[in-house]
Amino acid sequence: MAKGKYSWILGDDDLILPQTIDKLELILRENKDVNFFFVNSFYLDSKYLYDFTKPFDTKKLNIAKLKRLSSQKRNRLVNYWELIDPKVSWEFLIGRFLTVFKTSEWLKAS
Repeated sequence: MAKGKYSWILGDDDLILPQTIDKLELILRENKDVNFFFVNSFYLDSKYLYDFTKPFDTKKLNIAKLKRLSSQKRNRLVNYWELIDPKVSWEFLIGRFLTVFKTSEWLKAS
């Protein structure tokens, strides 16, 4: 159903932090030859949210206090199959929602 150049599968419980779309747009623009991106995320325990007023405003999150899903510390270009390394495979499998990819590549594979 996706019609854009890129697709991003997001869960109904995922939050997008301020500036995420701008940063992602820059990454996509600077890496036009890349078809698949693994985008890191943060664990957000629901107990942490109790301290905030409703509705929740992501601008008030202190990401320095949050744990990242992936232990990868830097951006790097790798072959797709390197993501299946046993040291990071759980991150890849649990993080399917953390992928941005060229829609045309998805359609070719289906």
